[in-house]
Amino acid sequence: MRYGILVNPRSGRHGRDRKERIVRDVAQRLGGGCLVAGLGTTCSAELAEEARRLSGRVDVLVIAGGDGTIADVINAIDQPVRVGLLPVGSANALACALGLPMNVMRATQRIAEGKPRPIDLILCDGSRKAAMTGVGIEADILRRREPWLNRRLGSAIPYFLATAGAMRHYVRTDVRITVDGQEHEVPQAISVVVTKIPSYGFGLKLVPQARLDDGRLHVLTGNMGMFSLGWSLLKAFVVPNRAGRYLSGSRVVVECDSPRWLEADGELCREGTRFEFEVLPGALMIQC
Repeated sequence: MRYGILVNPRSGRHGRDRKERIVRDVAQRLGGGCLVAGLGTTCSAELAEEARRLSGRVDVLVIAGGDGTIADVINAIDQPVRVGLLPVGSANALACALGLPMNVMRATQRIAEGKPRPIDLILCDGSRKAAMTGVGIEADILRRREPWLNRRLGSAIPYFLATAGAMRHYVRTDVRITVDGQEHEVPQAISVVVTKIPSYGFGLKLVPQARLDDGRLHVLTGNMGMFSLGWSLLKAFVVPNRAGRYLSGSRVVVECDSPRWLEADGELCREGTRFEFEVLPGALMIQC
Protein backbone atom coordinates (compact mmCIF):
# COMPACT_ATOMS: atom_id res chain seq x y z
CA MET A 1 0.00 0.00 0.00
CA ARG A 2 1.43 3.36 -1.04
CA TYR A 3 0.69 6.20 1.40
CA GLY A 4 1.06 9.93 0.95
CA ILE A 5 0.49 12.62 3.60
CA LEU A 6 -0.77 16.04 2.56
CA VAL A 7 -0.20 18.62 5.31
CA ASN A 8 -1.92 21.99 5.59
CA PRO A 9 0.55 24.14 7.58
CA ARG A 10 -2.17 26.76 8.22
CA SER A 11 -4.84 24.46 9.66
CA GLY A 12 -5.64 24.12 13.35
CA ARG A 13 -3.72 25.24 16.40
CA HIS A 14 -0.34 23.56 15.72
CA GLY A 15 2.42 25.54 14.00
CA ARG A 16 4.42 24.35 11.01
CA ASP A 17 7.32 22.96 13.08
CA ARG A 18 4.97 20.97 15.31
CA LYS A 19 3.14 19.59 12.28
CA GLU A 20 6.45 18.61 10.67
CA ARG A 21 7.36 16.53 13.74
CA ILE A 22 3.90 14.94 13.84
CA VAL A 23 4.01 14.03 10.17
CA ARG A 24 7.50 12.57 10.49
CA ASP A 25 6.23 10.16 13.17
CA VAL A 26 3.13 9.33 11.12
CA ALA A 27 5.16 8.65 7.97
CA GLN A 28 7.43 6.31 9.91
CA ARG A 29 4.38 4.40 11.19
CA LEU A 30 2.94 4.10 7.67
CA GLY A 31 6.18 2.84 6.15
CA GLY A 32 9.42 4.04 4.63
CA GLY A 33 7.93 4.77 1.22
CA CYS A 34 5.36 7.23 2.60
CA LEU A 35 5.44 10.54 0.70
CA VAL A 36 4.91 13.93 2.39
CA ALA A 37 3.76 17.14 0.71
CA GLY A 38 2.15 20.50 1.51
CA LEU A 39 4.33 21.82 4.34
CA GLY A 40 5.73 24.57 2.13
CA THR A 41 2.38 25.79 0.80
CA THR A 42 1.13 29.26 1.66
CA CYS A 43 -2.46 29.25 0.30
CA SER A 44 -5.34 26.96 -0.64
CA ALA A 45 -4.46 27.05 -4.34
CA GLU A 46 -0.94 25.76 -3.69
CA LEU A 47 -2.28 23.04 -1.39
CA ALA A 48 -4.80 21.97 -4.05
CA GLU A 49 -2.01 21.66 -6.61
CA GLU A 50 0.01 19.50 -4.20
CA ALA A 51 -3.09 17.34 -3.64
CA ARG A 52 -3.48 16.74 -7.38
CA ARG A 53 0.16 15.74 -7.76
CA LEU A 54 0.27 13.47 -4.72
CA SER A 55 -3.07 11.73 -5.39
CA GLY A 56 -1.72 10.32 -8.65
CA ARG A 57 1.22 8.64 -6.90
CA VAL A 58 -0.42 6.92 -3.91
CA ASP A 59 -3.16 4.43 -2.98
CA VAL A 60 -4.17 6.31 0.18
CA LEU A 61 -3.99 10.10 0.46
CA VAL A 62 -3.77 11.03 4.15
CA ILE A 63 -5.02 14.58 4.81
CA ALA A 64 -3.48 16.29 7.84
CA GLY A 65 -5.86 19.18 8.51
CA GLY A 66 -9.41 20.08 9.45
CA ASP A 67 -12.75 20.10 7.64
CA GLY A 68 -11.82 23.04 5.42
CA THR A 69 -8.63 21.29 4.32
CA ILE A 70 -10.52 18.09 3.57
CA ALA A 71 -13.03 20.03 1.46
CA ASP A 72 -10.28 21.80 -0.49
CA VAL A 73 -8.56 18.50 -1.22
CA ILE A 74 -11.62 16.52 -2.32
CA ASN A 75 -12.55 19.39 -4.63
CA ALA A 76 -9.03 19.46 -6.08
CA ILE A 77 -8.38 15.80 -6.88
CA ASP A 78 -9.88 14.49 -10.11
CA GLN A 79 -9.15 10.77 -9.83
CA PRO A 80 -10.34 7.97 -7.50
CA VAL A 81 -8.16 7.64 -4.40
CA ARG A 82 -8.76 6.48 -0.86
CA VAL A 83 -8.57 9.23 1.75
CA GLY A 84 -7.31 8.96 5.32
CA LEU A 85 -7.83 11.66 7.94
CA LEU A 86 -5.43 13.00 10.56
CA PRO A 87 -7.58 15.32 12.74
CA VAL A 88 -5.26 18.29 13.32
CA GLY A 89 -7.78 21.02 12.44
CA SER A 90 -9.98 23.14 14.69
CA ALA A 91 -13.36 21.38 14.86
CA ASN A 92 -12.68 18.09 12.98
CA ALA A 93 -16.40 17.47 12.46
CA LEU A 94 -16.00 14.80 9.76
CA ALA A 95 -13.44 12.89 11.83
CA CYS A 96 -15.87 12.97 14.77
CA ALA A 97 -18.69 11.68 12.56
CA LEU A 98 -16.48 8.79 11.43
CA GLY A 99 -15.65 7.92 15.03
CA LEU A 100 -11.94 8.54 14.52
CA PRO A 101 -9.72 9.05 17.57
CA MET A 102 -8.51 12.62 18.03
CA ASN A 103 -5.06 11.33 19.00
CA VAL A 104 -2.94 11.50 15.83
CA MET A 105 -1.03 8.26 16.31
CA ARG A 106 -4.19 6.31 17.12
CA ALA A 107 -5.80 7.82 14.02
CA THR A 108 -2.74 6.71 12.05
CA GLN A 109 -3.21 3.17 13.34
CA ARG A 110 -6.83 3.23 12.15
CA ILE A 111 -5.63 4.26 8.69
CA ALA A 112 -2.96 1.54 8.57
CA GLU A 113 -5.28 -1.21 9.79
CA GLY A 114 -8.57 0.06 8.37
CA LYS A 115 -10.66 -0.80 5.36
CA PRO A 116 -12.16 1.47 2.69
CA ARG A 117 -15.58 2.92 3.55
CA PRO A 118 -17.66 4.80 0.96
CA ILE A 119 -19.45 7.91 2.22
CA ASP A 120 -21.80 10.38 0.54
CA LEU A 121 -21.02 14.00 -0.22
CA ILE A 122 -23.14 17.07 -0.98
CA LEU A 123 -22.91 18.82 -4.34
CA CYS A 124 -23.43 22.56 -3.75
CA ASP A 125 -24.69 24.68 -6.66
CA GLY A 126 -23.50 22.03 -9.13
CA SER A 127 -19.84 22.65 -8.33
CA ARG A 128 -18.45 22.31 -4.80
CA LYS A 129 -18.45 19.04 -2.85
CA ALA A 130 -18.94 19.13 0.91
CA ALA A 131 -20.00 17.05 3.91
CA MET A 132 -21.72 19.85 5.81
CA THR A 133 -23.23 23.14 4.64
CA GLY A 134 -25.25 25.97 6.10
CA VAL A 135 -27.11 29.07 4.97
CA GLY A 136 -27.66 31.67 7.68
CA ILE A 137 -26.15 32.26 11.08
CA GLU A 138 -23.41 29.60 10.60
CA ALA A 139 -21.84 31.65 7.81
CA ASP A 140 -22.17 34.80 9.90
CA ILE A 141 -20.30 33.02 12.70
CA LEU A 142 -17.48 32.15 10.30
CA ARG A 143 -17.29 35.74 9.12
CA ARG A 144 -17.02 36.96 12.71
CA ARG A 145 -14.53 34.22 13.65
CA GLU A 146 -11.64 35.45 11.49
CA PRO A 147 -10.47 38.38 13.67
CA TRP A 148 -10.46 36.10 16.73
CA LEU A 149 -8.45 33.40 14.93
CA ASN A 150 -5.73 35.92 14.21
CA ARG A 151 -5.27 36.40 17.95
CA ARG A 152 -4.27 32.72 18.45
CA LEU A 153 -6.76 32.06 21.24
CA GLY A 154 -6.88 28.29 20.67
CA SER A 155 -9.23 26.21 18.55
CA ALA A 156 -12.60 26.54 20.34
CA ILE A 157 -12.58 30.06 21.84
CA PRO A 158 -12.87 31.94 18.49
CA TYR A 159 -15.95 29.87 17.59
CA PHE A 160 -17.68 30.62 20.88
CA LEU A 161 -16.89 34.34 20.72
CA ALA A 162 -18.06 34.56 17.11
CA THR A 163 -21.23 32.63 17.98
CA ALA A 164 -22.02 35.07 20.79
CA GLY A 165 -21.59 38.02 18.41
CA ALA A 166 -23.75 36.44 15.70
CA MET A 167 -26.54 35.58 18.14
CA ARG A 168 -26.63 39.21 19.23
CA HIS A 169 -26.56 40.90 15.81
CA TYR A 170 -27.76 38.43 13.16
CA VAL A 171 -30.64 39.70 10.96
CA ARG A 172 -33.16 37.02 9.96
CA THR A 173 -34.87 36.45 6.61
CA ASP A 174 -37.84 34.47 5.27
CA VAL A 175 -36.78 31.23 3.56
CA ARG A 176 -38.39 28.72 1.19
CA ILE A 177 -36.96 25.20 1.25
CA THR A 178 -37.87 22.77 -1.52
CA VAL A 179 -37.05 19.14 -0.75
CA ASP A 180 -37.57 16.70 -3.65
CA GLY A 181 -40.19 19.05 -5.14
CA GLN A 182 -42.10 19.75 -1.91
CA GLU A 183 -41.94 23.35 -0.69
CA HIS A 184 -41.69 24.44 2.95
CA GLU A 185 -41.97 28.03 4.19
CA VAL A 186 -39.84 29.17 7.14
CA PRO A 187 -40.59 32.78 8.17
CA GLN A 188 -37.76 34.69 9.82
CA ALA A 189 -35.39 31.73 9.62
CA ILE A 190 -32.17 31.87 11.54
CA SER A 191 -30.51 28.91 9.83
CA VAL A 192 -30.82 26.19 7.18
CA VAL A 193 -28.33 23.35 7.65
CA VAL A 194 -27.89 20.80 4.85
CA THR A 195 -25.57 18.05 6.00
CA LYS A 196 -24.37 14.46 5.85
CA ILE A 197 -22.86 14.43 9.35
CA PRO A 198 -24.61 14.68 12.72
CA SER A 199 -21.99 16.74 14.54
CA TYR A 200 -20.77 20.30 14.01
CA GLY A 201 -17.47 19.57 15.72
CA PHE A 202 -16.45 19.91 19.38
CA GLY A 203 -19.06 17.20 20.10
CA LEU A 204 -22.06 19.39 19.13
CA LYS A 205 -24.74 16.86 18.14
CA LEU A 206 -26.72 19.23 15.92
CA VAL A 207 -28.45 16.93 13.38
CA PRO A 208 -28.52 13.49 15.03
CA GLN A 209 -30.60 11.99 12.19
CA ALA A 210 -27.79 12.53 9.65
CA ARG A 211 -25.89 9.56 8.26
CA LEU A 212 -22.80 9.47 6.08
CA ASP A 213 -23.91 6.64 3.81
CA ASP A 214 -27.70 6.64 3.50
CA GLY A 215 -27.98 8.39 0.12
CA ARG A 216 -29.97 11.32 1.55
CA LEU A 217 -29.49 14.95 2.54
CA HIS A 218 -30.45 15.96 6.06
CA VAL A 219 -31.91 19.42 6.58
CA LEU A 220 -32.39 21.29 9.85
CA THR A 221 -34.01 24.71 9.96
CA GLY A 222 -35.37 26.88 12.70
CA ASN A 223 -36.76 30.29 13.60
CA MET A 224 -36.72 30.06 17.38
CA GLY A 225 -35.69 32.96 19.58
CA MET A 226 -32.05 33.55 20.44
CA PHE A 227 -32.43 32.36 24.02
CA SER A 228 -34.02 29.11 22.84
CA LEU A 229 -31.31 28.74 20.21
CA GLY A 230 -28.51 29.24 22.72
CA TRP A 231 -30.06 26.78 25.16
CA SER A 232 -30.55 24.20 22.40
CA LEU A 233 -26.92 24.53 21.31
CA LEU A 234 -25.66 24.11 24.87
CA LYS A 235 -27.80 21.01 25.39
CA ALA A 236 -26.57 19.56 22.08
CA PHE A 237 -23.09 19.18 23.56
CA VAL A 238 -24.59 16.66 25.98
CA VAL A 239 -27.62 15.10 24.28
CA PRO A 240 -28.66 14.96 20.59
CA ASN A 241 -30.46 18.11 19.44
CA ARG A 242 -34.25 17.93 18.94
CA ALA A 243 -34.94 21.62 18.34
CA GLY A 244 -35.82 22.98 14.91
CA ARG A 245 -37.59 21.46 11.92
CA TYR A 246 -36.04 18.39 10.31
CA LEU A 247 -36.42 17.46 6.62
CA SER A 248 -34.73 14.88 4.39
CA GLY A 249 -34.42 14.15 0.68
CA SER A 250 -32.00 13.77 -2.22
CA ARG A 251 -32.28 17.31 -3.65
CA VAL A 252 -32.74 20.56 -1.74
CA VAL A 253 -33.23 24.15 -2.94
CA VAL A 254 -32.98 27.03 -0.46
CA GLU A 255 -34.38 30.45 -1.48
CA CYS A 256 -33.96 33.49 0.78
CA ASP A 257 -35.80 36.81 0.64
CA SER A 258 -32.54 38.68 1.28
CA PRO A 259 -28.93 37.72 0.44
CA ARG A 260 -27.24 35.21 2.73
CA TRP A 261 -23.81 33.60 2.78
CA LEU A 262 -23.31 29.89 2.14
CA GLU A 263 -20.70 28.05 4.18
CA ALA A 264 -19.41 24.59 3.32
CA ASP A 265 -17.25 22.53 5.69
CA GLY A 266 -16.32 25.56 7.71
CA GLU A 267 -15.41 27.82 4.79
CA LEU A 268 -17.34 30.78 3.35
CA CYS A 269 -18.35 30.08 -0.27
CA ARG A 270 -20.59 32.75 -1.79
CA GLU A 271 -23.38 35.21 -1.09
CA GLY A 272 -26.75 34.86 -2.81
CA THR A 273 -30.47 34.25 -2.48
CA ARG A 274 -30.75 30.79 -4.07
CA PHE A 275 -28.70 27.69 -3.25
CA GLU A 276 -29.01 24.16 -4.65
CA PHE A 277 -27.87 20.93 -3.02
CA GLU A 278 -27.76 17.37 -4.34
CA VAL A 279 -26.57 14.16 -2.68
CA LEU A 280 -23.62 12.29 -4.24
CA PRO A 281 -23.93 8.70 -2.96
CA GLY A 282 -20.64 6.97 -2.20
CA ALA A 283 -18.63 9.83 -3.67
CA LEU A 284 -15.66 9.57 -1.27
CA MET A 285 -13.75 6.48 -0.14
CA ILE A 286 -12.43 6.84 3.41
CA GLN A 287 -9.70 4.53 4.79
CA CYS A 288 -10.65 3.99 8.42
